[in-house]
Amino acid sequence: MRVVLLVRRGALVRWAALVLFVAAFLSGTWAGYHALLTARASAVVAFLPGRTVVIDPGHGGRDPGASGRVRGVIEKDVTLAISLRLRDLLRGAGATVMLVRDRDVDLGLTYPGPGDLKQREFLNRAGIIKRSGADVLVSIHCNAYPSSVWRGAQTFYDSGGDPACARLAQLIQQELVRLTPTDREASPRIKHYVLRHATMPAATVEVGFLTNPDDERLLGDQAHQQKVAWAIFLGLARFFAAFPPLAPALPAAGT
Repeated sequence: MRVVLLVRRGALVRWAALVLFVAAFLSGTWAGYHALLTARASAVVAFLPGRTVVIDPGHGGRDPGASGRVRGVIEKDVTLAISLRLRDLLRGAGATVMLVRDRDVDLGLTYPGPGDLKQREFLNRAGIIKRSGADVLVSIHCNAYPSSVWRGAQTFYDSGGDPACARLAQLIQQELVRLTPTDREASPRIKHYVLRHATMPAATVEVGFLTNPDDERLLGDQAHQQKVAWAIFLGLARFFAAFPPLAPALPAAGT
């Protein structure tokens, strides 16, 4: 029985690696596939089938988020583009994916509850995430700061949330450091509504500073967006390898 299980696991690993290879070939992301090999993804992608990820692209519709000062790159467009690329990678590896938004829509306008548009947006996002029943939440945003010197992607988590949140953020950040120009570390220094109200391990990825000219140029580039998606994907795969689903409890003797 153990030999059969090992053979099946090995076949699943090879199948998942093949799917990712084809996805990399079709999207032209040879650099991403090389990074995938160096990160030993073939040993962890087998943990993605059967897992559910909810992706939360920040802003949308009448809420553009931050915008670049040189090229006019808009946060809502970047977060959606990276989220869609991440969705395709996860689905290609056998995971179930849900998107809080999959188009340019203002989530405050689609929620009939009380409060102003921003309050309704937060309530709508949190409700969609909760109803998803996902194993993990990844929220994607762009950073901004008055000074243009700050740059680099960074992953955040809520220190008061699930203890696994810190590990999730750390694993994603490690891959961002490998694949993108950042030397930042995962941090709990954030106040984010969806993280605070998440019922599953959750992290927010600030994919770069739109107020930095170099980051803005990269965030508007499709090849770089794909690298960011690869980094988040690899971090998620490593997280699921480290935190496999719990086996169902065996019935008590005599029942």
